[in-house]
Formats: sequence, structure tokens, C-alpha cells
Amino acid sequence: MERPVKVLFVCLGNICRSPMAEYLCRSMAAARGLPVHTASAGTSGWHDGEGMHCGSLEILSDEGIDSSGFVSRRVRTQDLADFDYLLAMDVVDPSWQDADLFVVTEGGYAKRTLATDYPTKGRGGLGVKVANLVEARGDLVGALVTAPRDEVLCIMASGKVVRSAVVEVSRTGRTTQGVTFAKPDAGDRIIAVARSTERDMEEAVDAADSAPSADSADSTDQAQAHQDPEGDTGDSPADSAADTVALENNESEVEA
Repeated sequence: MERPVKVLFVCLGNICRSPMAEYLCRSMAAARGLPVHTASAGTSGWHDGEGMHCGSLEILSDEGIDSSGFVSRRVRTQDLADFDYLLAMDVVDPSWQDADLFVVTEGGYAKRTLATDYPTKGRGGLGVKVANLVEARGDLVGALVTAPRDEVLCIMASGKVVRSAVVEVSRTGRTTQGVTFAKPDAGDRIIAVARSTERDMEEAVDAADSAPSADSADSTDQAQAHQDPEGDTGDSPADSAADTVALENNESEVEA
């Protein structure tokens, strides 16, 4: 019996995009008699143990696809070994005009293309070519939606991790082959890619450090409240002059 191809669909929460893709792909493969095993998972783990979102359930129901028994789960390290393909499902905000689709191959070649260069296709479409892949550069490992300031982590089969900025790869068209991005050693290959969040965390820490705390604001107010010179009554010169005149008038009335 032919071994089934195992595909894992991955999104953020594993209650909308990835489970819907899991069941749609399973249904389409079964209709064509293809040996395909599908599953799905989320990167966040926010909905572990929950069912599918009602919107996704409704779409699958309209297509006559049974999705009963689904339970959301988080991506596991073992998934990299258990599945032949991990397909990440990302969303591009239409207002994000500077977004790129960043793709990497097993041989360490990468290509960066504006997301707006990819036309929108309908439900019955055959998709859009993402790169001109050649055998010598290896299979496609992954695709990420990135901003020019982002950095990408390339994870090798040997366990080595390389971090590089996406701007090191010039923007090109959809059907180009790409350029060298993170070259694996002989006998090694890239097995996964991910957007690095280290810079975001560093900026968040810097912002928190630079923001004045409530304690420091209170200390500043207290210091200002105690900065009056010793013996200063806080009266202005005009107030002092008025008090002197009033005192002289009172003395004149007493003498009279």
C-alpha cells in the first residue's frame, strides 16, 4: 500500500484558516483517490482544546464536508518529523503596501517580492507561481509575509540557526530564482524558516525603560515642592508691599 503524503496546515490560532484547509484538502484528495493525510495546528496555543470557529464550520457545511471531532492544538516539535509538508497560512492586510512575500529553498536561496505583485484568485483558481524553482537549489521550505525591517531565522537539519535581515535580498519579480541568503554546509539543508521577533522584543524593552514611571513622577513633584529657599514664605513682592502698607495704616489709626 502506498504511503500517504502527510500535510500539516498551520495558522495562528488553529480555529479558522488551518482547520478549514485541513478538511477541504482531505475532501479534495479523497474525491481524487489521492493518498493524502491532513492535519492542522496553531502557533499560539490560544485555543488549545477548543472547537472550530463557527464561520469556518458554516463554510465547510455549505460544501458538504463533515468536520466533526475537530479539536484545536498547538504546533509541536515532533510535527517537523511526522509530516512531509508544513504549510503556513498567513494574512496580508490590504492597507500594508510595503509587505513582501519572502520565500526560502532548502539550498539557502531566497526571493523577496511585493505582496501586491500577486493577483487575487477566486475559490476555483489554480493559484499563482511564487518562484522559478530549479532542482539544484532544493525544494521550497517556506514563505513568510515580511516588512523591510524584519529578520528571518533559517533552521538547518543539523540544528544550526542563521539569522539574516530580509533587506539583504533585493526585491524581484514573482518568477525569478532568488539569490543566496543562508548557505548550508555540505550535506546540510534548511528545513524551516521563521520571522525573528527578537528586534520587536528589544524595542519594547527600550520603550519601557525610557518611559517615566509613576514613582519617578511622584519623586519629581515632591522635589519641586521642597525647592523653595529657606525662610521663603512664598509671598510675591507685590503681596509683601501690600502687607507693609496695611501695617503702617493700622499703626497710624492706633496713634490717632
